[in-house]
Amino acid sequence: MLIRSHAVAPGRPAGPGTTAMLGLLGLVIALVTLDASPSHRPVGTPVTAAVAATAGVTLTSPVAPTDAVAPTDAARAQPPPPGVPTPPSARPSAPPARPSAPPAPPPGAHALPVTVPLLLPLTLPLTPQLLVALTPPRPPTPPRPPRPPKPKPPRPLLSGPAAQVVSITNAERADAGCRPLKIDPRLIVSAQRHSVDMAARQYFDHDSPDGRDFADRERAAGYPKPGGENIARGQDTAAEVMEGWMNSPGHRKNILNCDFTTIGVGYVAAGKYWTQNFGR
Repeated sequence: MLIRSHAVAPGRPAGPGTTAMLGLLGLVIALVTLDASPSHRPVGTPVTAAVAATAGVTLTSPVAPTDAVAPTDAARAQPPPPGVPTPPSARPSAPPARPSAPPAPPPGAHALPVTVPLLLPLTLPLTPQLLVALTPPRPPTPPRPPRPPKPKPPRPLLSGPAAQVVSITNAERADAGCRPLKIDPRLIVSAQRHSVDMAARQYFDHDSPDGRDFADRERAAGYPKPGGENIARGQDTAAEVMEGWMNSPGHRKNILNCDFTTIGVGYVAAGKYWTQNFGR
């Protein structure tokens, strides 16, 4: 800093103006000296009487700062230049103290149990029991709906020797190229009634003692289109009676008549009476 002073010639007494100038110059030098020292005052510190005495100036009132500016947050955040000591306010604060242990419970108090989770690796032998324990349970299987009962097969209209006669008759018709005959319940009634009547009244004929023929008996049973009739007596089995009928031209003609579509057979074991009714 360049300072220019006005000196007084030697041998000449200084005037009042010169004395005032010298006092102000001393004050400026004192201020500059304080600002250059490491422990200089912050900007805005008032000039005390001691500083003024050093400069040889008597102050009647403290000098108040005119342009004092408080440091901003950004200025506080900037690090100080090298060689300059860090102010106490800018030094990092000490790390926070660790929390102290909780106070011990008073004598006679019951401590609550504390569950500490186990974080250590655990190795167990892989056994079937352990696999069963670790396997998630399967969801319950919904019950199956009950199955509907199977329909019972229809009860056959004929059984025993009478059913065998129908089976052999259809076999003979198949060899002759005719369609099989269907069993009709109404023809069964008419044929069975005639066999029972012959066994009861001890006769053997197509005409009843009251004068009815096979057509009358079939219509009386509810069948509208009578076709024909075969009768026999004394044969033990269905094969024997069918053999006798097939060896008779009239009976054979009825069995192999392709115009007939239905059949009914009557049989009475007492006396071995056989009746075969056909329908169109």
